[in-house]
Amino acid sequence: GLFITVQDPYGEGMIPVARMRGDYFELDPATGHLVGSRTRVRFELGMKLRVRVAKSDPFSGHVDFDLLGTA
Repeated sequence: GLFITVQDPYGEGMIPVARMRGDYFELDPATGHLVGSRTRVRFELGMKLRVRVAKSDPFSGHVDFDLLGTA
C-alpha cells in the first residue's frame, strides 16, 4: 500500500492496495514506485494526493485512507 502523511491536521496512515480501485497495483523494484498494471498510473515518494479517512482505530492509532485522486 501507500504510507501517507496528512499535513493539516497532521496525521499518518495507509492506503491499502486492496482499497485502491480501478487497477491492480504492483511495486516496481527498480524505482520503488507503485504502478498500475493496466493504467500505468505511478505513485511516487512526495506525491500530493487527495484522501479521506476510511477507518481508524483510536486504541492502536491505525488509520486507513481511501484515495480520492491526485492533488
